[in-house]
Parts: sequence; C-alpha cells; structure tokens
Amino acid sequence: MRTRYVFRSQGEVVMLSTSWEPLALTGRTPVLLPEEGPLAGRGVVDRMAALDLVVDNVAEEVGARPGRAEEVLALGGVPGHWVLVISRTYFAGGRPVETADVVVLAERYRIAYRLPVK
Repeated sequence: MRTRYVFRSQGEVVMLSTSWEPLALTGRTPVLLPEEGPLAGRGVVDRMAALDLVVDNVAEEVGARPGRAEEVLALGGVPGHWVLVISRTYFAGGRPVETADVVVLAERYRIAYRLPVK
C-alpha cells in the first residue's frame, strides 16, 4: 500500500512523504488504509500492534540530492534546489513493516537526532 502525505506548518508545505506497507501484512485488515478505519492517523507502531506485530527497530538513511521539479515546487522552492531525503524503515522481528521517503528542502532544515545510550 502506498500513501502520500503533504505536511504543512502555518499553511506552508514543509515536508513530503511517501510511505509503503506490505499488502501481505495489511491487506484485508482494518488497518489497510493508514488514514482511514479504526486506527486512522495513529502511526505505524500502533497500527502494526493491532496486527500483533511489535515494531522493535527503525533504520534511517539520510542523503541529499537535487530535488525533482514536482518536489521542489510543492515545497515552495525553485528548480535546482537540493533536498534532504530520509529513508526510514520500521521493522518487527527483523521484517520490514513500513518504509517511507521523507523529503524537505535542504536549505531550510537540518536533520538532528537524539539516540538513547544503553
């Protein structure tokens, strides 16, 4: 299942995201459509828990590239602007349950992380 999102702040588009979930997991279930049904908008962890899948790991890769025309224009930039792309995958027991590509204009944002130390 592919779902596209447009995130806004104060009416301005700030982030684009395209998410994919395996139909083998979500097909014919109440959580098939992430933004509809009993868990609409609740996020990957809660929706997968409804399928008895425990999300236990998240991997991210961050990169930069020239933005595609449609991305840059949607984000309020101009052709030639670079974007940051965050590819995020949620795993349950080593199995990928959702992957998303998040896109923001590189000139407007920094990517910052805070990670727990065990």
